[in-house]
Amino acid sequence: MRIYRIKTLPNKGTISDCKSEGRDLFPPAKISIFFIISALALLSACSAPKSNMEGDHMPFDTMVQVMADIHVIEAKTNLGKSKGLEEGKQKLYNDYEQVFFNHGITQKKFEDSYKFFSSDPPLFNTLFEKTIEELNKRQALIEK
Repeated sequence: MRIYRIKTLPNKGTISDCKSEGRDLFPPAKISIFFIISALALLSACSAPKSNMEGDHMPFDTMVQVMADIHVIEAKTNLGKSKGLEEGKQKLYNDYEQVFFNHGITQKKFEDSYKFFSSDPPLFNTLFEKTIEELNKRQALIEK
């Protein structure tokens, strides 16, 4: 993604001079995470609240950890797309199962929790903010 300047001309309005700053606004990995989060947020905004799910979801902090793990495996999958579609799908499925196993949950428990948190947009936004914070912490540990 390139940054473009908007140039204001006296008494003429604004036009784009289309001069790129020559640097990327977001690195490729952050773009894919941004699009994943945006898509999930948009999809969740369309779902109706489900009040009957009061006790059938993971704790907030656990959900943050699971979401962070899922973002990591999806990023790895996106980086390895050249290996073949079927092999990639199977690897992603196995990685999801491993995340669920590591957190002691099932796919259904994750889906129920996702529906619960997405039924409350402010809570869902907070969940994603905390997930991004967790991913940033993990990245900082790797870069040390």
